[in-house]
Amino acid sequence: MESPLRPPADHGFRLIETGLWTPGEGLRLADFHLERLRTSAARLGIEIEALDAALAAVEADRPRRMRLTVDAGGQVEITLHDFTPEPEGRAWRLAVSETRLIATDPWLTVKTLELRAEFLDNDPQTITLEGTALVGGRWSVPFTMVA
Repeated sequence: MESPLRPPADHGFRLIETGLWTPGEGLRLADFHLERLRTSAARLGIEIEALDAALAAVEADRPRRMRLTVDAGGQVEITLHDFTPEPEGRAWRLAVSETRLIATDPWLTVKTLELRAEFLDNDPQTITLEGTALVGGRWSVPFTMVA
């Protein structure tokens, strides 16, 4: 059965994954990130174009923070940003979002720029925190978002 979930008409709509890219390894935890991205795209009826080629074209001489997005038309955009390793043993401060991810709201299970904006950009408690944990109905943590 075809999913009724479709991307909004908003031209700024994008699926998003972020992670650490290193010269020797590429995207760390790539299988996890790419499976989540492909699953979300499939649920929305988005055919991702040239993802493997885009990943293979990434070059940098040092570890970088990678931002990988896919628009509603399947176009991939990868940007690299500065990455500063955290001191060993550093504790992260995370907020637990008051909104719970539930299976009956499929938009809360698809990682998009809109979801990030809803939970990070509009929540005053995350301004001084490193991220937000989005929690499922049984206190599972499907993903976190780094501020």
